[in-house]
Amino acid sequence: MALGLQHGTVRVVPHDPAWIVVARHACAAVAAAGVDLLLDVQHIGSTAVPDLAAKPIVDLAAALVPTASIATLVPRLAALGYACRGERIDAGDHLFVLDAPPDVRLVHLHVVGADSLAWQQYLQVRDRLRADAPARARYEAVKVALARQYPDDREAYTRGKVDLVRALLSPP
Repeated sequence: MALGLQHGTVRVVPHDPAWIVVARHACAAVAAAGVDLLLDVQHIGSTAVPDLAAKPIVDLAAALVPTASIATLVPRLAALGYACRGERIDAGDHLFVLDAPPDVRLVHLHVVGADSLAWQQYLQVRDRLRADAPARARYEAVKVALARQYPDDREAYTRGKVDLVRALLSPP
């Protein structure tokens, strides 16, 4: 299994079914750590879509109970090895990362409000890619091309996918 990517770099590889097993274990560990703070933890992103090439980093999303404090969750996730990278530009999306030394990213964990648009959109994009083969093929082609164009610029790679992600959020 090829899991992990040097921080800041971009590489898209063929889907590895082992990613789903890794994600299942990671979801269970995060859910157990946040048992009273999280309503759900889901495997999202390209590694959650069979037959879709992806960066070899597992993406998870966790739905925070509306009355829970992210500050209470931080030390629990730290005990699992997750480092809090703070709130992302899209307010309410708190990014946690699990790295393996030296600076190899394994897991991205997005903690968002259970009633947030971000939670709905994470699941919507994943489910659309699972169900819609032409959309999955377009998404993969864009990702592969962007990875070739920006192998050392993760931010440019991500920006390059914005329009396609918006399209995936629209009805087919």
